[in-house]
Amino acid sequence: MTKPLLSSRRAMSLIEVIACTAIVAVLIVPIAAVVKTSGRSITRLESASTTPEKNRSLGTWLRDTLRPCSIDAIAKDSLTFRFPDNSSASIYRSGRNLVMKTATNTSVLYDGIESVLFEPLLTSDAAARRVGLTMVITGRDPSTGATSALLTTIANSK
Repeated sequence: MTKPLLSSRRAMSLIEVIACTAIVAVLIVPIAAVVKTSGRSITRLESASTTPEKNRSLGTWLRDTLRPCSIDAIAKDSLTFRFPDNSSASIYRSGRNLVMKTATNTSVLYDGIESVLFEPLLTSDAAARRVGLTMVITGRDPSTGATSALLTTIANSK
């Protein structure tokens, strides 16, 4: 009588090890890409999240957006204007937010503002024609509590 052969495996074959390594690598690559992208986004946000930097970015955006527009009305804390395609929009303060409202959507341009002031820029002659506007937007940095103001003048081409 012969004894049955015992087929006890004590280790994995080389092919099984290679296959498992490949599966783990395929799963880790997307995770590593997400972590890397998240790190870049956080660094970019931290570097541009100071109040003076946000003020400069907002000022540049407002100048570029409003320069070709015609201004319909200027109030202390609101501004109504028309784009070159004749669609209208308004920028106004809502609580601690600076908001832009168009016919299709409403967007928060800046959060955490302390005050906003729009004033017409007039010619010095007797006609006192409006040739642009001056904006003063004051914001407070939530992390430091420091106040920073944006003062910009936009000459209107219309």
